[in-house]
Amino acid sequence: MFEKIKKLGLTWKFGVVVLIVLVIVIGIPLYLLQGSLTHKLDVLYGAPDTKGLFVAEILARELNPLMEQNIDSPDVQQNLKQKLITYYNAVKGMYSVRYLLVQVVQDGSGVVIADTFPEVIPQWLVEKNPPTGKQHCESFKSSDEKIYFDCAVPLNLPKGGPGAVRAGILQQNPQSSSTDNPLEKFKAEHVKGVFRPIVVLAVGLVIMITVLATLAFWYFVLRRIASLSEATERMSFGDLETVVPIKSQDEIGALEDTLERMRVNLKDAIERLKRRK
Repeated sequence: MFEKIKKLGLTWKFGVVVLIVLVIVIGIPLYLLQGSLTHKLDVLYGAPDTKGLFVAEILARELNPLMEQNIDSPDVQQNLKQKLITYYNAVKGMYSVRYLLVQVVQDGSGVVIADTFPEVIPQWLVEKNPPTGKQHCESFKSSDEKIYFDCAVPLNLPKGGPGAVRAGILQQNPQSSSTDNPLEKFKAEHVKGVFRPIVVLAVGLVIMITVLATLAFWYFVLRRIASLSEATERMSFGDLETVVPIKSQDEIGALEDTLERMRVNLKDAIERLKRRK
């Protein structure tokens, strides 16, 4: 293979080098992008605890400004509940959310100050898991035999005990393996749907840049080298009258200047020899 490459012209060699460099430069970011996209979609299609913590983290950031106010105020609690309901309606279908609540520690025990659909949450779970200042998830089975994940994310409270946002996520198809789980298939199709146009665009850019770079290399370098080769060949056959044009001040221009001075010197030398005879 290397022998075949050696026999290629400079244009083809340059094109191959540019193509390899572009494949590496673009291929590595594409590989990293695919991994990042797959990881991000795990939130949408992945494990319930991953989705629960993601939902609770975003909601906690939304609620932190409200938590700086007097959380015992009925108006603040009403605003909290309204935000919970709005957020719940936005994410319930996408992330299988079944409840949201805000809980704080008051007088040493956890107190729910705002919630959605509290009947879904067993009272023992609320009492068992007061806010601790750390993220955590715990699964439980409801009265209708469905499996939920209760995930808590800390809230920033200016004073008093710790607080938390808790999200309840319904586990979908808990008995399904990774090979027959519809969510896994949806995730794979989602990755393909997003990633395929990017790959097609990247391949098109690689081909276009390779062609343009090769044409530019031919125009600015190889064309002038071919012109120098023709001038050298003419001189080898005794044509010392044709001037070698100097088109630039770069390295090829220096070579053109050297070849032109050699032509002039050869012509002068031949004329001196003729005069001596």
